[in-house]
Amino acid sequence: YKSLLKLGLLLTLILFTAHIISQYTAWLDFYVPVASIAMLTMLLFNDLNLSFLMGLASSVLVSIFLHGDFGMMITFFLGSLVGAYMVHGARARDQLMSAGLFVSVIHIICLGLLNPNLSLFMDQEFNRNYLYPLAANGFISALLVIATLKIFEQLFHVLTNFSLLEIADSNRPILKRMALEAPGTWQHSLTVSQLSESAADAIGAEPR
Repeated sequence: YKSLLKLGLLLTLILFTAHIISQYTAWLDFYVPVASIAMLTMLLFNDLNLSFLMGLASSVLVSIFLHGDFGMMITFFLGSLVGAYMVHGARARDQLMSAGLFVSVIHIICLGLLNPNLSLFMDQEFNRNYLYPLAANGFISALLVIATLKIFEQLFHVLTNFSLLEIADSNRPILKRMALEAPGTWQHSLTVSQLSESAADAIGAEPR
């Protein structure tokens, strides 16, 4: 039940975001960062299947809410799938931005496939309404994930790779003290952790 509530909260937030953008801003509907839900789900729950399911649910719900067509739904869905896959196992912020880039690329490809008439891309109004929003959407999704990930970690009581890397920062006072006062234990702990991570990678387990 707790997991369902967490997932329901994510879907509620993206619908609320879609409502704010469509009703209270001059932004177009394609600026709604739907892919951020699948990306957050992947980082928080580390489950590709669940992330794909959340990507589908958020894409369908947002498209219905905005009175969008099938093209909008499939564009958001494919972008969400790529975003979730690209952040799988991410350990650095630049990986999230790279995921946003791939989301934008997929959005543009979908736009081209759904509108094969290349002359449309010479129309400035078409570009303002579709191309520019979809190109920016991936980066907006990535920035939103970066900005809110810590909040959701605290709210959902989970640790992501980013928090674990922060905890393992050797500049933390407790780790500095351990290295100075118990260097043997410090070195032993590092060696064991490295061996454990290598073993986990070898069998396809989660290293963290």
